[in-house]
Amino acid sequence: MKTMYKGVNNSPETVLTAAISASATTIPLQSISGLPAAPNLVTIGTDDDAEVVLYNTISGQSLVGCTRGFGGTEAKSWQQGETVARCYTKYDHDTFIENILELQGDVKRYGVQFSGSAAQGTRLYDAVGLSAAVGTDEETAVNDFDFIMPWAGMRRCNTALVNGERVATFFEGEVGFDNVNKDVFVYVPLFYYYRSADDNTHVVSSSPLAGYRAPSKFRRADGTLRDFVFLPAYTAGVDANGVPVSRPGYWPHCVSLTAFMTLCKNKHTSNDLDADIWIEGTKDEEIIRILLDIEFATRDHQTVMQGASSMRYASDVVEAGGTNECTVPAACAAALVVGQAIAIGTADKGNQIATNVTVTAIDTATNKITLQSADGSDIAVEAGHYISSRPWKSGACDSVLTPSGSPISNTNAKMPCKYRGIENPWGNQFRWRWDYLQNDYQPYVLDDPDNYTGSVNEHYTALSYTVAQTNGYAAEMGFDENFPHCRVTTSVSGGSSTTYFADYYYQASGVRALRVGGIVSNGRNAGARFCAVSGGPGDAFWSFGAALSPA
Repeated sequence: MKTMYKGVNNSPETVLTAAISASATTIPLQSISGLPAAPNLVTIGTDDDAEVVLYNTISGQSLVGCTRGFGGTEAKSWQQGETVARCYTKYDHDTFIENILELQGDVKRYGVQFSGSAAQGTRLYDAVGLSAAVGTDEETAVNDFDFIMPWAGMRRCNTALVNGERVATFFEGEVGFDNVNKDVFVYVPLFYYYRSADDNTHVVSSSPLAGYRAPSKFRRADGTLRDFVFLPAYTAGVDANGVPVSRPGYWPHCVSLTAFMTLCKNKHTSNDLDADIWIEGTKDEEIIRILLDIEFATRDHQTVMQGASSMRYASDVVEAGGTNECTVPAACAAALVVGQAIAIGTADKGNQIATNVTVTAIDTATNKITLQSADGSDIAVEAGHYISSRPWKSGACDSVLTPSGSPISNTNAKMPCKYRGIENPWGNQFRWRWDYLQNDYQPYVLDDPDNYTGSVNEHYTALSYTVAQTNGYAAEMGFDENFPHCRVTTSVSGGSSTTYFADYYYQASGVRALRVGGIVSNGRNAGARFCAVSGGPGDAFWSFGAALSPA
């Protein structure tokens, strides 16, 4: 149980008799009359910027051995004469609730603790002894988190706007659920999480425990909390009318960040797309990362699901052509898988002949592959043409029997993956984040997607950290208390594909946008904390895409 500190009636006030710095551990007061015996709490200041202090002893008229910025407040400098009182604090309130719940036996906490550079963690609290395996389209798996909130509550669904709030209408498996004519998202129930200052301990609870916060996406603009939010289910495509969709059966829409945001805004104006639907932001990522870490007890999530991350993207030249078929080198035939997409070009890694071509059969004895074009028309393949892999079509994981997993194999690095219904959280295709830009390694966050312009402007807020200026595997991720959702690599020192966060980071100076996850050819570089801030918001390529998400 958490420590509870004695209160006093009427919150008697005193004042500082001298100015103090943000790091001072002795606080001189005009009077200690009315303050509870140590250890206890006092509040310095009277407005929204007040600071809570934990004092360990009282010596004369001074509080000694103080812990500054207690309970999530900010330690700061104060002037002589500032008000000091034993007020009722957020820590008091949260601890009171948590202890009551714990006495009732209702508090459940699921955590993980990491040590040093190890990517593998140790389970904490009620997570101790739990298993978390993933399945395929042929095998189920034992996963205790399938029965634990919030993981158990994560389900694909249709949604609608009701009185300005997005709500679930039909869940997957229910009569009325429609993934052909309606967009699909992943429902996530409200939860709270704790993150230690050293970033090594993460804990989740459905109860609002002291020191825990709700992920940023659950908080409305007025500060109240939603009971649920929605995350992306599918890689975004566009329908025949050019409207962005979150449904199975669509090729990824490959455009720049600015083009994606402009498309969404234009479709809002024409009423073809609800005004709260944009592409993913870092608030979506905050939820996914914390739940992944705790469920799988590792920061190296590719040890659980490789994802489509090591697919053939070499200079493979067709040896013999044909209509809707061709013969390729043995290494190419062995590396391809049925169902994947390829491009065929007259130049290395090009798509001059065709793109989004599905491999429908592979004869490993003759190295002949059979093909189907995106629109059903014939493809004339000639000797000397080039073949290279492209992202999977949306919905490729719908056949998986478990909430998380991959078709056929979770370890061959050729198959797409899903996490709790979220398709391709890494691998397959880079995914833009609309709310992040940086300028010469200074990151900025945007709160309202309607204010996106593709350049850092007055609507952006600078984060309290700067990002790493060297490429490498992430060893530390930045953290700003005011924007806990927006985290990008700040150090690659000592990082590798199997240590710390085990995901890669690319960077460049200038105005840069954020792409995450990695692509079909990134291998062990890919992952949930893969960050690329090496390109601008106007850059476009076949590997640059996104997923739709309610803001």
